[in-house]
Amino acid sequence: VVDLVLPLLQLLHSADVKILFMVSRQATAWNLKELEKVAEVRVRDQMLGGGAIVDGKEAILFLGEDKPTLIIWSNHIGLVQFAKDYFQHLWDSSKEVD
Repeated sequence: VVDLVLPLLQLLHSADVKILFMVSRQATAWNLKELEKVAEVRVRDQMLGGGAIVDGKEAILFLGEDKPTLIIWSNHIGLVQFAKDYFQHLWDSSKEVD
């Protein structure tokens, strides 16, 4: 996954876009050193899904433990704000990569 999105993340980073990337502890085998060059990376013991929040205006959420069973995209300000707040809560309680 990281290898697939790394070129896009490098492009965004070069345009001074702030990128926060959170992964589960199981993903520490990924090439996180390359990811850390373009994003701030944190690790959590468990995550129940994933997603992306863009400019505080759009959110895509992937829900499911082993694989996404539900994917939601929204530009509804209420849902996007909820996603931002939830991500911030998870981010604040996550750990920096060892």
